[in-house]
Amino acid sequence: SMVSVPLMASAATPPGTALSLMELVNDGAFGRAWNAYNQTVDSSGPTIEGRPSPVVYGATVHVYSRAGNGDLIEFVNDGLWGRLWNAYDLTRAANGPTLAGDPGAVRYSGTDIHIYTEAPNGDLIEFVNDGLWGRLWNAYDLTRATNGPALGGDPTPLLVGTAVETFTRTSSGDLAEITNNGVNGRLWNAYDLTQQSGGPTISGDPQAVQYGASTHVYAEGSNGD
Repeated sequence: SMVSVPLMASAATPPGTALSLMELVNDGAFGRAWNAYNQTVDSSGPTIEGRPSPVVYGATVHVYSRAGNGDLIEFVNDGLWGRLWNAYDLTRAANGPTLAGDPGAVRYSGTDIHIYTEAPNGDLIEFVNDGLWGRLWNAYDLTRATNGPALGGDPTPLLVGTAVETFTRTSSGDLAEITNNGVNGRLWNAYDLTQQSGGPTISGDPQAVQYGASTHVYAEGSNGD
């Protein structure tokens, strides 16, 4: 069952501390507009670190996050096992690597979910529920597939038509795009947008939106601009 819990101030929480996954929702219950629910407790799941990435399809919310041990965790309100919320370890399910940062998820089509994250060695990893190799989830090393750069931050995926454009800061500070555009004889390719645009290096994680027919990517320059 869903239990309303108070939120604790985060200012005194040291970086790297694993805490519960909290859901805040304006459900109008308990005599107030907003309530907070501890989905780590409700799902009997692990504590998490960093920023979770939610995806909605159908009547379910799928929340992807990095557990305290580095595994990729999916929290979902699937109503199984006698409770509303459950937690699933996708690192184990996919036989994939642990995470070094926060994941970014997109719904590709139907129930296909693609999750992008940085591995501890700096490679860009894609987790996808493609049902191949005798298991539901699999992990793919896109840095190896593209001969691309090592990452220096959290990737931001954007679905543009049938392509996923994933933007990230490299270990050198350049803005890179890794996309499954199917050119150059391979499915995935990597492009250095800092070099192509003559722009600056960046010091934080980028955010991207599709604006009409073009893609706009925003990031903090290394000089603070």
